[in-house]
Amino acid sequence: MKTAKGSYYNRVTWSKNNDGSLTQLWKYINVEGKVISEAFRGIYKKAS
Repeated sequence: MKTAKGSYYNRVTWSKNNDGSLTQLWKYINVEGKVISEAFRGIYKKAS
């Protein structure tokens, strides 16, 4: 994506946790591959 502050892309990953839940991590990455910021971190668990 291009903005007035420069170009970046989104990186979204999911990781399985020891308790069976999942963590979603969404980061903004610049064109050099450096993390600009963390946009979102969420933990998902199965409904009981």
